[in-house]
Amino acid sequence: MLHALIALWFLRLFKPEWLVAFYVPGLGPIKSIPTLILYGMLAYLITLKTSTIRVDWPFAIYLVCVALSTVFAENTGLGRIGFQSVFDNLVFFAVNMSVLSQKDNMRALDTILNMYVLSFVVYGLVGIAYKGIVPYHVYLDDEDFFGPFMDIGVAVSLIAAYQTAKPNRFYLMTGVINIVGVIASFARGAFLSFCATGLFIWWRSSNRIKNAIVLLIAAVFTVSVTFILFPGNEYWKEMATIGTSLKNEKSEGRHFLIKKGFEIFALYPVLGAGPLNYGFMIPKVTSETEAQTRGMHAAQFATRVAHNIYIQILAELGLVGSMAFGGLILVFWVRSRKIRRLYEQHASHRGRVKMEAGSRDQWRKMLMFGFAFEAAMVGYMLNGIFYPILFCPWFYDLLILNALVFRYLQTEASQLPQPTQRTFGVPQWQWSTSYQRDVVPIP
Repeated sequence: MLHALIALWFLRLFKPEWLVAFYVPGLGPIKSIPTLILYGMLAYLITLKTSTIRVDWPFAIYLVCVALSTVFAENTGLGRIGFQSVFDNLVFFAVNMSVLSQKDNMRALDTILNMYVLSFVVYGLVGIAYKGIVPYHVYLDDEDFFGPFMDIGVAVSLIAAYQTAKPNRFYLMTGVINIVGVIASFARGAFLSFCATGLFIWWRSSNRIKNAIVLLIAAVFTVSVTFILFPGNEYWKEMATIGTSLKNEKSEGRHFLIKKGFEIFALYPVLGAGPLNYGFMIPKVTSETEAQTRGMHAAQFATRVAHNIYIQILAELGLVGSMAFGGLILVFWVRSRKIRRLYEQHASHRGRVKMEAGSRDQWRKMLMFGFAFEAAMVGYMLNGIFYPILFCPWFYDLLILNALVFRYLQTEASQLPQPTQRTFGVPQWQWSTSYQRDVVPIP
């Protein structure tokens, strides 16, 4: 079962079946292999009861909200597609929590984390080679998806690299590749999110003066890459259009799409219009006269997307779904904080209990990955302001990995003696890897 789970993560992250089907279209049905394996594993767990089925209840509540929205959706066909996506991720979450809850299986989390980082290397290199897209990928074949994915990769790889006294060179290389990937995507929102995420990481560090130098080096490298990939100042000319695009009165103008999102929400404030129903609903809230002033017919707006996950949630899932989504974010941050507290109580110099050096290194690794997922979530949420990435799996991956790291440390802590002293500080993330300097209380 453990090997099947690792294989499932490999298929989820690297999508070899999509690569094969891209070059041999007749083999398209093999894209369903991961789904078959997933539900086969669930059936095995339920039938043989080899481990307790563990469901993440905040996620389950979110699924129920999506289901209710689907039942009352304007277009139930589109709604079912969105619901199926969320349901599949809930099952994947449950299978992970169930299989990895067993003590002997939890070490497999290392393999999963390494594969997760490796996926950013693979897609980063392919995306750079193809000028900002991964042609065979279901999501990354669009610059507006590739850029945000690279943002997540930058946060994960560069922070996780500092899990040991000597930074992990492979992870640092991954971060560099992903920075280049962000530039290669030529996506304005991804670049803004990249900059804001970098500032967030710097602000959360304990030594801001030292890390300001690191930030400056990264900025110089980024600017250099823009001139290499886009000679003639083309990249910065594109970035200069950010302000203009926000005021764009064309059919794809963001303020127009946001306005329509609120109009849809006003019609369906409780449960929304249904998952993936945003585009379907725009012709219903747009008169033909209004459409023609933008050079289109109202029906042509059916293919439009919100370009903002928060507007999309309001329009498609209403207040109920929005609150459930907010609950997922809240639980994520609570678990992230608990990860830091567990480390503070059991592995830091203040609350340190007796453990082998290898165990302490493992605790440090999990701590840094916890911080990495925290910064990556910031990157995802910032990109959500600009791109329709709500139903992409990256959000769910971060939720799942955050929960697995927390569960791992919680299980390890239960096997250790209680700390010799009560501790209150929760360490912030920092570049330094010295165990004597990793506790900085959060006010």
